[in-house]
Amino acid sequence: MRTILRELVNTVEAQWRRAHYAESAFAGIAAEALVATAPHKNLDIAGVLAEIARGDREQGEFVGTHSASEVIPFFWGARFSAYLHFWYDEIGNPHSHAWSGAYQVLSGTCVQASLAFDEKLIIDPKFKLGTIETTHLGLIGPGTTVPVLRGPQMIHGLSYIDRPGIAISIRTHEDFGDLTFDYWPPGIAIETGFLDAPTERRIKALNALYATDPSQCAQTLENAIEVTDFRTCFFLLRHATMKFREQIDVRAICASAARVFGKNTDVVMGVLAEFERDSLLRQRRKEVRNLNQRFLLSALHLAPTRNAVHRLVAERYPGEDPQKFVVRNLLEMSSTPGTGGKTLLGTPDNHDLHTILGLLLDDDRTESVLARLEKEYDATEIREKEDLLREACRGIREQPILRPLFAS
Repeated sequence: MRTILRELVNTVEAQWRRAHYAESAFAGIAAEALVATAPHKNLDIAGVLAEIARGDREQGEFVGTHSASEVIPFFWGARFSAYLHFWYDEIGNPHSHAWSGAYQVLSGTCVQASLAFDEKLIIDPKFKLGTIETTHLGLIGPGTTVPVLRGPQMIHGLSYIDRPGIAISIRTHEDFGDLTFDYWPPGIAIETGFLDAPTERRIKALNALYATDPSQCAQTLENAIEVTDFRTCFFLLRHATMKFREQIDVRAICASAARVFGKNTDVVMGVLAEFERDSLLRQRRKEVRNLNQRFLLSALHLAPTRNAVHRLVAERYPGEDPQKFVVRNLLEMSSTPGTGGKTLLGTPDNHDLHTILGLLLDDDRTESVLARLEKEYDATEIREKEDLLREACRGIREQPILRPLFAS
């Protein structure tokens, strides 16, 4: 293990031992050690990776493991462990941790959001409903050190712009009773990766039905939803909206589910829409390499409103007009072919839609768009196509990736 990393873990161990291994003290101790050793300036990342790849380690040294492919452990002690994180196109959706500790950005810039979750309905310890609010949104870069507090008192989301973004983390690995949660707007908290065995079995059966007879799968799914409990209904519906959308009338199935969700239907439908948006954002990030465009996708991922997007643009590009920056980069993406007949923005590769997008970004009122089209093109033709144009405006405003820009 490199000298600076050994100094880091030795410092943390010594300071925490003096604090009698009080769990409440660990986040501050880890953060102070990261600031003092400054791995963002002093660590040879390529050298560490080469050592790990060669298998270099001291006799008897156990370095641990991690389920995520982009997280590489380099230390595992009796009470805490340490890791290197390499972010390529992944997105860190809003989440909380079951551990305490700290992390430092080593390379790249990241959009980070802090959020708060107000519980309203607890189905069980692993599945809760409530309201989610963004309390802070900003940029962090090399040298930024963030203490991590265990549990829902710290909920954050991350989206790295550079590829890769690199960070180092130090964390406790004793179980103090908290779960790791993912938080999905407008208001559901689910234990990370949780899916109970009976529901997983039902989903596997639906997958097999879908492969052999989609119509029977749709009918079976609708029947199952009508007689199931809240949590199972949510997981079945989440799976259907993500996997069966092409050949199943998801809207009709959602209508059946409303009888299960009752007054919480709008929250559940909003969360399902957020799952779809998350999937689309991940697809786009795999294709986009322009840093300005990757930054904008990161902003759209975590910013709840147009004003929040503009504030992030102003923070990253102080001399840039935020509105012009957003319009320019979105129009560049909407005119650049991507995969599957879509543009890099995920919209249909269509010149007319590109034009309407530009007008909506300037003024999102349909009447304003129609008026400007009548001035710029043949007014009679525009009036004849009014219904189609209104539908195009609606479709663009409802594009999942663009949702923060048109949020009411």
